[in-house]
Amino acid sequence: MLLRVINLYVYSNLHIALCAAVYVYGAQYIANSGMPSFQYSIFIGGATLICYNLHRYIGLSKTSNRANTERFNFLLEYKTAIVLLSTLALMCALYSLQTLNIYHIYWLIFMGIITTLYLLPIFHNKKRLRDLPYIKIIAIAIVWSGIFVIPLTSALNGTMELLLIFSEKAFFIFALTLPFDVRDLHIDRKQKVKTLATRYEFPQMKNLIIVSIVLCMSINLILFSLDTFDMNTLCVLLLFYFGQTFLCVYGLHQRSEMYYLGILDGLILIQGLLYLI
Repeated sequence: MLLRVINLYVYSNLHIALCAAVYVYGAQYIANSGMPSFQYSIFIGGATLICYNLHRYIGLSKTSNRANTERFNFLLEYKTAIVLLSTLALMCALYSLQTLNIYHIYWLIFMGIITTLYLLPIFHNKKRLRDLPYIKIIAIAIVWSGIFVIPLTSALNGTMELLLIFSEKAFFIFALTLPFDVRDLHIDRKQKVKTLATRYEFPQMKNLIIVSIVLCMSINLILFSLDTFDMNTLCVLLLFYFGQTFLCVYGLHQRSEMYYLGILDGLILIQGLLYLI
């Protein structure tokens, strides 16, 4: 029974939705911008649940052999429950959307366009944005970094801090996504999708992870020098990135869905919590 509850929580994408909600909630503490907005977190959480479930079912329809995995078998078995969860998430997202800052909504529309192109097969030969060479990991990094900095656009002074925070989150997500590229290697090769994992061997992927994390740490040192956050925040972020390096490199050799969807995705939630502590 407990295993089924865990499977429902992770495979229905409730986990990644919660990660996204906490991630952007923590973002608002960086600028000390008053009481953080639950509405923005609710919108991001709801939208994430909808997009990830839509992505899973589109992926399932495009690649029949994915149905042999535990995750996609679960999606088929609990399709009704997942549709109901997605409907509830849509209602919550629409309700919270009307409370958001109009300037933030403009940026969310831009992120939504990228997400839509990523999900829907509207390009030549029914390709999605993620099916184009080397685009998948870049699109993911842009969207996840974008939703983090959107609530900061009206709170931080100057574009330099925003660009630095956006870049730091982009490298964070980039490093986090590399193990997923390796996980999907056989599928991407079958579909003839060029990714970093189809081009580089494990040692090179490991080096990409390390370089990305080092860049994250370096940018955090710069942000600390600009008084964007205090010494305590800097220390916990640096410790976090040391841990992420180990988990991502270890993830290159993993094949467990729970490791990717539970632990690695959970790093997004942990990073959001770090700003709340």
